[in-house]
Amino acid sequence: MRAFIWTFLLLTACGTEQTDPDWAFSVTVSNKQENCQELDGLIDDPVSGAVRLDDLCFCVNEDDSSCEEDITLSTETFSYELYIDGDSVAIEIDGQPFASGTVLGCELEYESPTWLATTPNGDVQWSVMSRFVKADGASVCAIPGQFNFLGIEEYTVVESDNVKYPIGRTVRKVISGHAKAIGGE
Repeated sequence: MRAFIWTFLLLTACGTEQTDPDWAFSVTVSNKQENCQELDGLIDDPVSGAVRLDDLCFCVNEDDSSCEEDITLSTETFSYELYIDGDSVAIEIDGQPFASGTVLGCELEYESPTWLATTPNGDVQWSVMSRFVKADGASVCAIPGQFNFLGIEEYTVVESDNVKYPIGRTVRKVISGHAKAIGGE
């Protein structure tokens, strides 16, 4: 828990030091079948190669049981703003602090602090971790599918008072997007 608090404080400090981000992207986040199929084989795991459809979008509980029937499939579009300081990065979504991590070349790794969602059946705390994300705000990296932002996000329930959202549930979604102009550019 202490790590999440420090991450949040670092993220808040980094994200507000400058007015314009270093890189900005319009990003679609989805676990709908058609979006997952579109990206089948385009996302690359540096160890095992192309990530196939079964590993792109899924829902699994802590005991490895499927929870595909228990979740709502969705597609949303956000503005991801990246503030880079050396190899450290703070990420804001639609102008709000979201996550922090590292960027090395085109490889982007990040993790969010724990977020609270209040539901009618109790509070749910969850966090997000990137998987196999590539980002290119400078148009120098070859990212498949003519994207400038491509990868996977894993949403994991870390605390829950709601039986419909058990602790340990992980939902994977594909993320893809294109660079946006920054500031007065």
